[in-house]
Amino acid sequence: MATYNSELDDKLDKELLGLYDEMHIYFDAIENDSVVIENSISYDATELATKLAKDSLRVAEILHIYDTEIAK
Repeated sequence: MATYNSELDDKLDKELLGLYDEMHIYFDAIENDSVVIENSISYDATELATKLAKDSLRVAEILHIYDTEIAK
């Protein structure tokens, strides 16, 4: 049985909250046909959809880590 890793849990919680905030901004921009500017780079709806897909994959990875390393 794996031991609970609170440091990893806290790190992943923080990352999930950041991803949630980021994804919320992207969804709103796509819905309103807007662009998002990050580090002086403008992203349109197509690029934001790609970023959402990548963020979604990262969320899935984090949830898998929770299942395999934290929740045991």
